[in-house]
Amino acid sequence: MTRTVTPLRHARLMHGMAEKLGLDLEAEPPARLSKAALADMTARCDACTNHDACILWMLENDTGAQTPPAYCPNAQDFARLKG
Repeated sequence: MTRTVTPLRHARLMHGMAEKLGLDLEAEPPARLSKAALADMTARCDACTNHDACILWMLENDTGAQTPPAYCPNAQDFARLKG
C-alpha cells in the first residue's frame, strides 16, 4: 500500500519537528526566517523520503530534543534558528 503525503502534511511534519526542537516557525521574525525561506524549508521537507522515520523520531522525542535527526533536510536551518 502506497501512502500519499500531501503538502499540508509536510508542513505539519516540519512544524512538528520545529516544535520538538523548541522553535515556533510562525513566530520567527522575518529577519530570521523570511516567507521565502519558510517556503524553501517546506519544499525540502516535501522532497524528503524519510517521512515515516520523521514521524517515529517525533514520537520518540515527545518531550523535545536539542537537534534534529541527521537525515532531516532542514537540519541546518533548525540549527541556525536555535543558535
